[in-house]
Amino acid sequence: MYILTVPLFAFFTVLTVLVMAVGLRRLMGMTLSPLRTAIAALIAFFAASPIITAMAGTALSSKHPGILPGLWFILLGVVIAMLVGMLFLVISEALVPTGSLPGPLAGRAATCKSAGYSPAMA
Repeated sequence: MYILTVPLFAFFTVLTVLVMAVGLRRLMGMTLSPLRTAIAALIAFFAASPIITAMAGTALSSKHPGILPGLWFILLGVVIAMLVGMLFLVISEALVPTGSLPGPLAGRAATCKSAGYSPAMA
């Protein structure tokens, strides 16, 4: 049973982060770099669990048989975690706007140029 647990956990974690990344991109309504979006989705993913645990408290314990209050707290926690991810995107976009820094290929071309050979030869 343990052999299946780890790959399934990893698969659904990656799937959740990808869904959060797509959701963050759609909610922001603008194109952002994939790295910045993935970092925001990871922040939202890791922030969701503590937020849900702090808000729900005893509503998620096994003493309360009702499932609906727990689902509402989980939904609210995920929404707040998405807001945390969006906050990261807004702050990172304000501090370092997209396109203000050269990309990795431009850095490689500049390094090759200073060394005296063309990037095609590298």
